[in-house]
Amino acid sequence: NIMTMKISDKTNSILAKFFVRELDEFNDIASKIKEGKWFRFHGNVKYDDFAKDLVFMVRNLESIQPKVDVMSDDAEIKRVELHAHTMMSTMDSVV
Repeated sequence: NIMTMKISDKTNSILAKFFVRELDEFNDIASKIKEGKWFRFHGNVKYDDFAKDLVFMVRNLESIQPKVDVMSDDAEIKRVELHAHTMMSTMDSVV
């Protein structure tokens, strides 16, 4: 049984494959993995001929507590940054 998933640390993502021999083990892992949960994966990255891309081959995984970064803005005068894209955005070095 092959479990294929896309994993991300909110900075980068990769396709991961996890091979499981027993169907009971596969069902147990599949029931624990939900979107938004945090896990620590152990394995190797290698080129997969089937996916035609680099794939993270998972050996084992463990559930961990999520890292929650709470940002607070304590400034008395708030700062606003504006950014706009126009039709000229892609034209670099236009005099």
